Amino acid sequence: MEPGDPTRDRPRARETLGRLSALGAWAPDPKVLAFLDRAESVGPPSAEPVLVHGDLHIRHVLGADGRTAPRASGVIDWGDTGLGDPAMDLAIGFMAFTGPARRAFLDAYGPADDERLLRARTLAVHLSAALAEQAVGDGMADVTAESLAALGRTAHETPAAGSSPDVAGR
Repeated sequence: MEPGDPTRDRPRARETLGRLSALGAWAPDPKVLAFLDRAESVGPPSAEPVLVHGDLHIRHVLGADGRTAPRASGVIDWGDTGLGDPAMDLAIGFMAFTGPARRAFLDAYGPADDERLLRARTLAVHLSAALAEQAVGDGMADVTAESLAALGRTAHETPAAGSSPDVAGR
C-alpha cells in the first residue's frame, strides 16, 4: 500500500476518529462516517505516480496577511517529497477550502477524475483526524479547532454539477 491509498487511509481514519471520540474531542459525525462508507468502493491509484509533497496539510502551509484575506506564502517540510498519487497533494483542497475557493484550487490543478478526488477526500478525512488527535495530545487548542474544522469542511460539502455525490465539493 502506498501513501494516498484509500485501502489504508479509510481504516486509519476510522481508528483515529474513534480515539478522538473517546477523548471527547470529536462527536461522531454521521456525514463523515457515511462518506467513509461510500468511499469503500474506491481502489488504489491506477495512474502513474507523479512528484508530490507527500505531507501537505494545514500545518505545512505558511500564511501571510493579504490585503483582504490571509494568503498562502509558502510550504514547509519537504521531507516526504517523492513519487506518489496526486491525491496526496489534492487532499489539502478538501481540508482548507470550500465553495468557490475549492473550485479555484481544483481548476488550477487541472483535470482530476472522480476516483482521484475521492482518494484525496478520503486522505483529507484521515489527515484532519490525525492532526486533531496530535493537537489534542499536545494541548494545542487552535490547531485542534482548525483540524476539526477541516474535517467538517471535508465532509459537509455538496457535489458539483456533473460529479458523483461522493466527490462532494469538487
